[in-house]
Amino acid sequence: MSGKTTRILVLVGVAVAAALVAAIGVLAFSGGKGTASKAEYQTTIANSRDRVDYAYSRITQSTSWDDAANRMDEASAVVASVANDIDDAAVAKGFEDLNAQFATSLHTFSDALANAADLYRDPTFQTTLESSNSFGLEEWDKVNAVLAKMQKQGLKIQLLARH
Repeated sequence: MSGKTTRILVLVGVAVAAALVAAIGVLAFSGGKGTASKAEYQTTIANSRDRVDYAYSRITQSTSWDDAANRMDEASAVVASVANDIDDAAVAKGFEDLNAQFATSLHTFSDALANAADLYRDPTFQTTLESSNSFGLEEWDKVNAVLAKMQKQGLKIQLLARH
């Protein structure tokens, strides 16, 4: 072989080796969310639930329709953030499907809160809203349904409270 051919082979070999190292690095650092222990996952879910519950409870402390709408928007943003965190969280074995359901139900709940805020701002609904004595969303029930399934699988977590 000529010196030129050897150099080309060495360069090709180095390029292949570099590509292999890069691929291994990508797989190692982005190969998934990772796995959490059941205790770690329970803490993640409990903290997530607490963040959602706190944001939702603040709606009941509203002093006006505009304040309620603003608090719903704030709660929607918090719930969306929690949903994204759950999407990215390390999950305990056996909870993968429930984790996906939890994230989806939180995204839907966030959307419902944003839609409710828009409704509260619509003056044509003021009379209807004034005659109501509670605030509830079907999506809230769906989040709790997923939390209840997690409880049945052994997580020691609370459901969202009624406010």
